[in-house]
Amino acid sequence: MTTADQVLEGHLADTAPAPRRPRVVVIGGGFAGLSAVRQLSVADADVTLVDRHAYNTFQPLLYQVATAGLDAENVSYSIRGALRGHRRRRPSNVRPLVRCCRGE
Repeated sequence: MTTADQVLEGHLADTAPAPRRPRVVVIGGGFAGLSAVRQLSVADADVTLVDRHAYNTFQPLLYQVATAGLDAENVSYSIRGALRGHRRRRPSNVRPLVRCCRGE
C-alpha cells in the first residue's frame, strides 16, 4: 500500500504542471469521486483520480446478478469509460490511477 504523497511523487513528479496550475487528487472512484472529477475536468487544474480498482460497481443491483436477473456488465463499468462520457475521450487534464492508498 502507498500513501497519497507517494502516489503523487512517483507518478506526477515527471509531469509536474506549471507552478500556478493547481493539482487536485480525488481518492476513490465511486459516485462522489467520479462526480467530482467530472466537475473538475473543465477547471484549469490537473486532476488525478486514485482508486484501487479500474472499475466501479453499482452494488444495489448485485443481488440481481446473483439471481441471474442481470448480466455482470450491467452493474459494473470501467472508470476510464465513465470519464470519457459523451465526448468519447478522457479530458486531457484528468489522469486515472489504479493504486491503493492509506492515510497516515
